[in-house]
Amino acid sequence: MKKITGILFLCLIFLLQGCGETETEKNPVVSSIKIGEEQTILHIMIEEFDTSIYQEQELRDLAEREIAIYEETYGDGSIQVENVTASNGIMNFQMKFKTYEDFERYTGDILFIGTLEDAYKNGYSLDVLLKDVKSQKTIGKNELMQMAESNVIITSYQGDVIAPGKVLYHSADATLKSNRTITPNSEEVTYIIYK
Repeated sequence: MKKITGILFLCLIFLLQGCGETETEKNPVVSSIKIGEEQTILHIMIEEFDTSIYQEQELRDLAEREIAIYEETYGDGSIQVENVTASNGIMNFQMKFKTYEDFERYTGDILFIGTLEDAYKNGYSLDVLLKDVKSQKTIGKNELMQMAESNVIITSYQGDVIAPGKVLYHSADATLKSNRTITPNSEEVTYIIYK
């Protein structure tokens, strides 16, 4: 009996910690990019939609023609149309990118995923102010240089950014929407450190 009670208690703690995705992280209701564990990118575009101009299948066909042109240069399987739905005047269009480089080339938005050390080696500045999610204090370049192995997302994307893990620090001008979701509030790049 004690063993069963202990297991139930551990399950309850796990659930209360909120380790899983929230409903809006699973099914975003605003345009978002969702970073997968393998650094794949799911781009979810949610916009008003006029069914008198396009039908769902026409949108899918148009996207697949654009993807075919892209893949002639960068390789098959780089991008896939995951879902296209339109209802009540709202379109939900989802594309999956194999790498962050594919997303960056296709959309023109800056996107980098790696360690802070890799970001620095790739020319990204660490002279930025980030907010600590726990303490709400800001940290800068000196602290970031000591966190070389920390995972970072750097992007100019202007929708919600859903990290594959819990956000620890983010650009001071961005908004933490949930444990894993950041809303950029600047047209400059947004930094997100996560675990």
